[in-house]
Amino acid sequence: MNVVILTGRLGADPEAMGESGQKFSIATTRWNSKDSVEETDWHRCKCWGRTAERVARFYSKGALVTIRGEVQYQEYGGKWYTDIIVRECSLPPKGEGAARSARQAPHADTTFDDDIPF
Repeated sequence: MNVVILTGRLGADPEAMGESGQKFSIATTRWNSKDSVEETDWHRCKCWGRTAERVARFYSKGALVTIRGEVQYQEYGGKWYTDIIVRECSLPPKGEGAARSARQAPHADTTFDDDIPF
């Protein structure tokens, strides 16, 4: 079974890949007990379809996200790359560390209906 679940922060805004894809990177941290330091790992992520639409619409640099997907290894130009193919993704509930940007901010509806009888 090839399943990976990661929670981390986006290193940059997602970038479009072709017509229906998005790519982005996530930074995760781990504790190195040998050196008593926290270390950061970067993960290259790719997604398509509805997942990519959601990423493009709601995700931005610094956002705390959780992704679920699978590891894929590819050789390109004599070098090997590791990608996470994202199948599901989520932002934390409001107020739990989510970075908000202008495109994530809710739009207030300032129109009023004066015909309401109360």
